[in-house]
Amino acid sequence: MPHTRMTLTEAAGYLHLAESEVLALFRNNEIPAIPGPSPVFMKQELHDWLARKLLGAEQKPIVAYHTSAGRIFEPLPQVERPFVSTFILPECIALNVSAKSKTRVLRELVKLAAQSNLVSDDEEFMGLVEERESLCSTALGHGVAMPHSRVHDEYLIFETFMVVMILETPIHFGADDNQPTDVFLMPCAHDDRIHLYMIARLARLLHDTAIATDLRACEDAEDVIGVFRAHECEFAGV
Repeated sequence: MPHTRMTLTEAAGYLHLAESEVLALFRNNEIPAIPGPSPVFMKQELHDWLARKLLGAEQKPIVAYHTSAGRIFEPLPQVERPFVSTFILPECIALNVSAKSKTRVLRELVKLAAQSNLVSDDEEFMGLVEERESLCSTALGHGVAMPHSRVHDEYLIFETFMVVMILETPIHFGADDNQPTDVFLMPCAHDDRIHLYMIARLARLLHDTAIATDLRACEDAEDVIGVFRAHECEFAGV
């Protein structure tokens, strides 16, 4: 459930950090919690904090989380093998989209997500995507953004998938480098652990490969899936 309360031990397991690290983050006011003899953490707040961390510029936390969080899967995903590309549906890809505002972009992304028939309530999903975006922009810079929803009940999304959208003309989306954004990737997962792992995987691909440039050159959905698959196969984990 989105508002699940967690103990220190549960929060450490969720974030894949040592309890001492989580406690230090709490004491330094980096992670919110309900104070007491033993602090109580809210799952929603932990999810938001970690997603922001993974979308940040520092590679160290991304690599560490990507490595440790992969252990939730069986078999363990290999960094050089397709993973996110297996979740891309042709009907959830749109190229040369005309959208001139942030709200319109989010609407188009949710509309694409709805075409998967894997979202039970489009309006609720839109609300969670807008709510997440209002916390801080999901623009990563260099023309790429990764909008996504806040943590939600499992019934909202039936199976994990991903939306890919390229704009005809870039728009300003709140990136720290003040550059306009034209590449939008939206992971949609029924399990928030998978959701966070997908964000980490995408962040590493965007940092370590030329995937964004190659996506801009795609002419159809098949090209998009092929670009993801190729870059994941060539990806060298460090």
